[in-house]
Amino acid sequence: MSVAINAPTSVHELLARAAASCVSAVPDKNGYVPPHTCNSNYDYYPSFALAVIFCGLFLLTTVLHIFQAFYYKKGFCAVIIMGALWEVASFILRVLGTKDQQKRFYASNSFLLFTLAPLWINAFVYMVAGRLIFCFVPSRKVFGIKATWIGKLFVVFDIISFIIQLSGGLMISPGASEANKQNGLHIYQAGIGAQQGFVVMFIVVMIGFHKSMYDLEKTGWRDNLGRKWKLMIWLLYLILLLITIRIIYRLAEYLLGLDDSNPLPNHEVYMYVLDAVPMFVSLAILNIMHPGRVLFGPGSDYRQGKKQLRLEKKVAKKARKQGKRDTVNGYGDDEERMIGYELSSRNGSTAYLGTEPSTYSPLSHERAGASHLQPPLYDPHRGHG
Repeated sequence: MSVAINAPTSVHELLARAAASCVSAVPDKNGYVPPHTCNSNYDYYPSFALAVIFCGLFLLTTVLHIFQAFYYKKGFCAVIIMGALWEVASFILRVLGTKDQQKRFYASNSFLLFTLAPLWINAFVYMVAGRLIFCFVPSRKVFGIKATWIGKLFVVFDIISFIIQLSGGLMISPGASEANKQNGLHIYQAGIGAQQGFVVMFIVVMIGFHKSMYDLEKTGWRDNLGRKWKLMIWLLYLILLLITIRIIYRLAEYLLGLDDSNPLPNHEVYMYVLDAVPMFVSLAILNIMHPGRVLFGPGSDYRQGKKQLRLEKKVAKKARKQGKRDTVNGYGDDEERMIGYELSSRNGSTAYLGTEPSTYSPLSHERAGASHLQPPLYDPHRGHG
């Protein structure tokens, strides 16, 4: 008489069998059952008080961001508002889930919103930095990359990371089978690893921008509008550091495994300290030092800036053609000056724009001011000085 041994043929099958043979437990008044028992959606007993506190904190920063977006008239702030709203929605579901822990809808959707919301904050940092470069760097480039493309390029990278993390997150959300969780873990790790790679690349761009501004200051340039661009740059570095802390936590959480030997997924405190707190602090920093406090004045608006660039190129081209024809007659310089006044009047400014914006020097207005024959030059992205 032979005995057939029905042994698992793979790790995935072993995990699936373990999930299928879960132990039943009687839920308490909040629906809690111990981890690894049937219908267990949490690896710890979730705190109702902490969920309420952080729901309130994220709601506060969200309301402030909505108000500031209208106050400073910055439409691109819809991105940071979306990230903040996802955090609020996540904690609303978490509050409900702590009192009804058997409902998978609360646990899974709270998890997805919470893990993906930081990508919106990350994208907003990219957009702010691109606008800072456009506003303050005379060439409007860093490492040869146009400022208008820097934000777009890294936002695309962020979207790619978002899609990968979403795919993995759907597979490892509470209630999923162990086999799906293992596959989802690898996908999510790839997505969050890609996000950190893009963050490192962007920090290099930020350093290049910082150096450009340092070199500009060595020429004697100072921003007479009092815009705190230095503080904004350092705060963006800080936010990127907070995002990195959160990414390292998530990588460690899953790379070390989801069993009882790994304390990260099995204790709620780590989720709050290493994920919720860094993201709230990031949002609060952008409330206290809102980009609208720096991105104002000439060059602070992408759309107007692009129109300005096109107009400058058109006038410069016209001036060069006109100069070739009129220099022989001896009045080419006067004609170019008139074109500069024409561009100035179109922009509603009384300052002189000159005929070759690409050769603008932050100190050129001082040299020009020494002559009574030519009004001071004007940088359309920075104002005088």
